[in-house]
Amino acid sequence: MFSTVVRNVVGKLLVTLVLFLLGSGVFADSDRAKRPFSVVEIEKAKLIVYVPARPEWDYSVEPRDGTYAVILTTPEKFYPQASMEIILNHRLDINPLNFEVTALDALNTIRQRSGMRKSLTKSDLQFVSFGDIQAYEDTFELKLKGKNFSVKSIMGLMPSGHPITIFIATPKGQLKHIKVITEKIFGKLKEIQSNPSEKMLRK
Repeated sequence: MFSTVVRNVVGKLLVTLVLFLLGSGVFADSDRAKRPFSVVEIEKAKLIVYVPARPEWDYSVEPRDGTYAVILTTPEKFYPQASMEIILNHRLDINPLNFEVTALDALNTIRQRSGMRKSLTKSDLQFVSFGDIQAYEDTFELKLKGKNFSVKSIMGLMPSGHPITIFIATPKGQLKHIKVITEKIFGKLKEIQSNPSEKMLRK
């Protein structure tokens, strides 16, 4: 079921992220000081997100097949330009014992929908952790509309057992330049606890 959810949203995701990058000018970011964050509680997405505040990143919320996606984008004069999408599926529970197989299936689904021919195997999986999130990640290159992009997809599991999907896109070769700031964002993600009626619906 997790891979089905991913299959339904990945097409919208790639269009959203790539269109943003195609339409953005790229200039060097002169502010290298420690960046503060704005703490944003997004009820629709069931997430508490730390959004970079200096320079200020934009964020928006869009519906995604029974849940909501939080989309973060860098300001115009930030280098490198980047966009990410965070989706928590608070109505789906994943058994931690089965998560490796589930994540592998989901990551391969993203590759297939992105036009990648090579599939991942268990030995290819890269385990990562960000704060409360245990996850596997995959990185690949994508070419659209004559432009080259680097894309990272992350399939994670919250302590609640709810899956969280994170996608990042930058111009080719630029992921390493936003590694620190994006990992800070991921590490501070918190889930807004469901109310009792929502928990009953999942049983």
